[in-house]
Amino acid sequence: MDLELQLKTAMKMISLSGDGRCQIQTALNYMMEGKIDAAADELNKANELIKEAHIIQTQVIQKAMAKENKESAELLFAHAQDTLMTINSEYNAAVQMMAMYQLLNARLCRLEDALFEKDK
Repeated sequence: MDLELQLKTAMKMISLSGDGRCQIQTALNYMMEGKIDAAADELNKANELIKEAHIIQTQVIQKAMAKENKESAELLFAHAQDTLMTINSEYNAAVQMMAMYQLLNARLCRLEDALFEKDK
């Protein structure tokens, strides 16, 4: 891939990913407002943008892997690093979600216990 095409491709992936991030932020804001349907719509939009960027990324990696040279090995290693960092971020988010769930569940249990005691 020539340099100009590589730069344009990279910018397209960055743009799509950035737009996806904006959609996700909007979805989170809607969630905070209790607008779940709007949040789901924004997440769907984000997913489409991310899928489009991922398709471009996959095409670039597949073309590079066909050459089996130092450049393709470096690209694959960069992709491996990116994958590791992404999964680590997902893990950290899941840990935070678990803590939020546990707090929410404890509050709901206390409310249910109070309601049960009140009904006696």
